[in-house]
Amino acid sequence: MKRAAGLVVALFTSLIAVASAFGQSAELQRWISSAPKIPADEAIRRALQTSSLTVDGSPFHAILDISEPEDKNSPYQGSIEIFWANSLKYRTVLRTKSFQQTRVVNGKEIEETDSGDFYPAWLRNYLRALMDPLSMATLFEGNNAPVMLGAHVSSCIRRDDRLGGITNLMTWAEICFQGTEPSIKSVDDFTYFMEFGDYRPFEKKVVARSYTNYTDDNQKIIGKLTKLEALPVNDESLFEIKNPTPLSQQIKTQFVSSKEGETLLTSSPKITWPPVREGKTKGNIVVHVIADRTGQVREAYKYNSDNPSLEDFGVEQALQLKFMPLLINGEPVQMETPLVLHFSTKIGVPLPIITGNDIEKYATGCGYNPTLPKGLLPSGTTFKIRVSVNEKGEDTGEIFPSNIPWNVIQMAQLKPMDCKFKPYIVDGKPSYHHIDFTFTAP
Repeated sequence: MKRAAGLVVALFTSLIAVASAFGQSAELQRWISSAPKIPADEAIRRALQTSSLTVDGSPFHAILDISEPEDKNSPYQGSIEIFWANSLKYRTVLRTKSFQQTRVVNGKEIEETDSGDFYPAWLRNYLRALMDPLSMATLFEGNNAPVMLGAHVSSCIRRDDRLGGITNLMTWAEICFQGTEPSIKSVDDFTYFMEFGDYRPFEKKVVARSYTNYTDDNQKIIGKLTKLEALPVNDESLFEIKNPTPLSQQIKTQFVSSKEGETLLTSSPKITWPPVREGKTKGNIVVHVIADRTGQVREAYKYNSDNPSLEDFGVEQALQLKFMPLLINGEPVQMETPLVLHFSTKIGVPLPIITGNDIEKYATGCGYNPTLPKGLLPSGTTFKIRVSVNEKGEDTGEIFPSNIPWNVIQMAQLKPMDCKFKPYIVDGKPSYHHIDFTFTAP
């Protein structure tokens, strides 16, 4: 799933740097210094006590309905039902079009009934959000990074180990908190991303009713907690184990390093990469893949790329790959891993760049005035702000000059978020393109 779309970057250490860069340092730094703070360890403990259903919580019955509101035919649709007595006695029922599972845990015994041979990672993430929302918490043991508290404050902690300058995706993680207690705002590691919202009281806790992830196309997948009620009497029939399921018949997923995953590839087919329109022609793409118990890749998601325009093609290639089955204690399990694809290609037709008088044909409402107010910069000095626009006429990001003070850029008063873009047509088809807004000091 796509994480960046929902990622809230509010690291305490970053706030001071941002304050200085944006010319608001004195006031903002004073506020940061005086804001209440607690160590990361304590923030994790308090957030779980405050907002986790399963940490020192009461027995409950919950139903989470999941959908992609913008696509009625989306594969990301289903529901999760939980009957929870305690950590050793619970029942989960998962329902999607292609996979259903009923799993009963009673002490050391487990009974699992599956319909479908592959447990999708996107569905597992929603179950994790309900039952184990901070599953990466152990990665932060002993972490004393400060977490700020406040009614309208978001604050994050991050673990970012680097081996030889390369991020270790086995231990990379980020947790964001909000509020005075605090509660969980978002969580992110390689295998799991979720945003939590719409907190409401339940028993002695305050529990999120909304759970949000994103597709690779940046569309929201929303889980709504449509039922949350106390489990009034422990109905033992809910947790009765009639036929314990052997480990070999349970569907498990194991996360392994890219190095271990590569050793299980049955072959490394030569990929003919398409030409790119800009950016690097050689580099790496990291794809988040999940293979079934036979080793066939069944899910693949964008994660990172030295050239983002090749990510979709990289995902398509990853879905064709086959691994040898991953065995844990001699039994095959699903495998989740960062797959690294190496690309080598060439520049094809460059992306169009719209400049000058042509801008008004394709972008309106931006507040664009190419002449800066007097006195900001020496006369004749120019700089540009590049806005990238996709085939749908949507802003996909801006690039600001690094050598111009931020207060000067602000005085240019360009408002990309207010722009209305017309698609740029090439050979009868909308084309991804850039718009270079150029500013000159009089």
